[in-house]
Amino acid sequence: MNPRTLTLLVAVLATTAGGCATISKGTTQSISFNSSPSGATVVVNGSVRGQTPTVIALARSRDHSGQVYMPGYQPVAFRITRRPTNAIFGNILIGGLIGAAVDGASGANNDLSPESITITLLRE
Repeated sequence: MNPRTLTLLVAVLATTAGGCATISKGTTQSISFNSSPSGATVVVNGSVRGQTPTVIALARSRDHSGQVYMPGYQPVAFRITRRPTNAIFGNILIGGLIGAAVDGASGANNDLSPESITITLLRE
């Protein structure tokens, strides 16, 4: 392979290796958690992630579940689900199959819902 062809091939691969959504949106999404009263513990996927109010970056590649709790109050469970976006169309036009594969594997072609969780805790 001549050097000019090799340079062109490397340039094409470099521009299409990343997916559109991976570049524009990233692989995580910030989800805000609020509670009344504030100061409740937030557990996501089995790990304590902070106290309300807080914002937590979660991977777009999977669904998430957890609970918000505070001593003296009933714990409240929540679920955050991923849903596909229109990013796949950008990959078809610009990123090609490599871009679609990157976005699919990283979850960047998903949005998480809900984007904000507000919980009113009830006394036990």
